This record gives sequence, C-alpha cells and structure tokens, in this order.
Amino acid sequence: MYSENELYRSMEKIGPQFEYELAQFGLCPEECFIETHELLSLIADKGEDVMDDLNNYWFRKITEYRRFDRQVDDEEIYKAIGIIFGFAILALDSSHHSFYRTQLTRRLIELIVEHPFKGNKETLGKIFEEDIPDGWFDNFLEQDDASVADMMATIGEQTADLRKQYPNTTPTIVINQYNDSCLQTMGKMTNPQFKINK
Repeated sequence: MYSENELYRSMEKIGPQFEYELAQFGLCPEECFIETHELLSLIADKGEDVMDDLNNYWFRKITEYRRFDRQVDDEEIYKAIGIIFGFAILALDSSHHSFYRTQLTRRLIELIVEHPFKGNKETLGKIFEEDIPDGWFDNFLEQDDASVADMMATIGEQTADLRKQYPNTTPTIVINQYNDSCLQTMGKMTNPQFKINK
C-alpha cells in the first residue's frame, strides 16, 4: 500500500529490527509510517506555529501508547516515540525551507534527548543513515493539502450516501482508535454485536 513512498521504504528496511528491539511494545513499519505521517501532517498544518504543540504532542503520544498496555515500560514507549520523531526528522531534513530543516529538527531532537531511552544514539544513527530524496517534505506539504481536501470531499460524499440509505440514523464519529499488531479497530471489543441504531 505504501511501497511507492520513499519514507516508508526506509522504515521497511530497518523497521523490523526496531520492532524486534521493542519486545513489549512492538512497532511494525506500517504503524510507524502512519504515526510519522500523523506528526508530519500536524507540522504541515501548523507550520511554524507547531513549535508550541510539540511538547504536548509528545506527552499525548505517551498517554495514548500507555492505554494500549499499562505494563509496557516507559523506556520502550519513549523509544517508540523517538523512532517516529527520528523518521520525521529524516523527512524534514529533506526540506529546502530552513525552519523545517534546522529549527524544527533541532527541537524534535531536544524532545528525544529530554526523554532518553537505551541506545538512542544508535537508533537515531540508523534512521539518519537512510536516504530520502531532496525536497521530499516540500512535496509532502503540497500533496498533503491536496490529499486532505480529497479525503474530506470523499467523506462528505460517503456521509451523504449513508444518510440517503439510512435517513433516520445519527452519524457517529469515532474519537478513539486502537492499534493491535497493525490491526485497526474502533475500540477494544469483546463479543462484538453490530446493529444500526434508528
């Protein structure tokens, strides 16, 4: 699905080793790509204003990952987030804009250093050895605007279709989504039963 994306190809190359090292947490390349894409989309959306959000973003990710499994060691969670931030730095370093390439990457590295994990230099070193095309992030900025607009248009069309099919139902927006070994679900389910509320 993501095989044409150069950033994903880098993750696919070294991601299995990271997944192995994160014995409790686990972070497969697909999850890593989705999480990194989320961070890069936040950066694309906020631009220079993102600097104010990065600290909260880090803590939000810690809390989110703890919800998956309260028994996972904090150091593994820090490493998982550090890997995601590392790949974001790799992408940002391809930009021609000095803010993304210098100030923002410096702040992301500072956040990783503020939440140390064993082998952080080696982990980041492996990520930074990877190569993605010059200007990759600048292209991402242009594509992300277009893809968000396309996605919103598609969601609007699908919502209209559903309202025609089920005129007496109330649309529900999923707030939380859980990942379990790359399987996406809309919540932790035990004996799920599905029905349409009218």
